[in-house]
Amino acid sequence: MIAVFAAVVASLSLTLQPADAPKAPPASEGAKPDTAPAAAQPAAPGAEKPAESKPVTLPSGVVIEDLKVGTGDEVKGLTSVVANYKGMLKDGTVFDSTEGKPPASFPLWGVIKGWREGVPGMKVGGKRRLTIPAAMAYGEREIKNGDKVIIPANSDLIFEIDLVATMLIEDVKEGDGPACQPMATVKAEYRGTRRSDGVEFDSSARAGQAVTFSLNEVIKGWTWGLPGMKVGGTRKLVIPWQLAYGEAGRGEKIPPKADLVFEITLKGVENPPKK
Repeated sequence: MIAVFAAVVASLSLTLQPADAPKAPPASEGAKPDTAPAAAQPAAPGAEKPAESKPVTLPSGVVIEDLKVGTGDEVKGLTSVVANYKGMLKDGTVFDSTEGKPPASFPLWGVIKGWREGVPGMKVGGKRRLTIPAAMAYGEREIKNGDKVIIPANSDLIFEIDLVATMLIEDVKEGDGPACQPMATVKAEYRGTRRSDGVEFDSSARAGQAVTFSLNEVIKGWTWGLPGMKVGGTRKLVIPWQLAYGEAGRGEKIPPKADLVFEITLKGVENPPKK
């Protein structure tokens, strides 16, 4: 059996971590913008001017500006993404950036509310600016790097985000049992194929039974793609290579930079104890 169970531990950037502790929602959940665009707002110092859309303000106060509209897969609901980004205070001070680093990858249900609301609707290849009010970021909390305060309390934030990839999640059949939580141990049947040509590279049917494993022992696409799924349901994950086996691939059946498709039926779940 191909090792879907290659351990990958997620590590979020300091300033993308949530101020609260959200539960993983169903993939269908996501924020929708107001239909009426907001009045144009001045760009922050050093920020690029809007190029392809007018600002749109969500009910929460998050302002969305598409600097470039992508043409690839669309972020739908609170899925997982791969992105480059720059985070700034309103005066243009940069407090976090992926510049000079590999793109960051994370589930949207695990980051600040402004990202949870502002990133869905982006398409791969696009660039979006989010202006996030303090209440949708860190509120009265200070964010420090060592002893240095990098985000003062009650700070509105600006992020410029380049979307590199997104995972697609489809609930083929909604389950009626307990919902899977992050870091759960699950029992599942699955079939894995290559997105490029549909060739099957792995299946639990080969073992003749469902497989049991912890979500902290698998590829990121599974770790972040199963929470929110209910026992008895079947979910389809289209996983970009960055959340699967990366640049190297795995063996002869999974080539380098291979996007993968999994159809997963959840047979059982053992959620971690509530804190």
